[in-house]
Amino acid sequence: MNRDDIDRMVLVGETDIPEILPFAKFLADWRDTVDDNSDGWSTWRAGSKCADRLMALLHEADASRRGRGNVPPRELFMKALAPIRSFATQRDLPKPELVEDRPAPVAVRGPRL
Repeated sequence: MNRDDIDRMVLVGETDIPEILPFAKFLADWRDTVDDNSDGWSTWRAGSKCADRLMALLHEADASRRGRGNVPPRELFMKALAPIRSFATQRDLPKPELVEDRPAPVAVRGPRL
């Protein structure tokens, strides 16, 4: 997944599949960590490779919106976090946290000052 794909999965979690939202945000946080500590998400393959399983699960969840299969079970998502956490520990990088109760973004209406 590229940067836009990850951001789109966060949006899908916010609008259509709330059960994947914490995992999509975890991936977005990890992508930002990789960007901050390397040549970037798209360049440093080792930084993104450890997230391959999580990205595949998010793709499966997205496909379920179009009638192709079901959203994978939470247990599979939880297991997919282990390689990322392990990689972060090995490289002494900040580990993203799974935050389940993030407040929803507040819509701003009207002119901004």
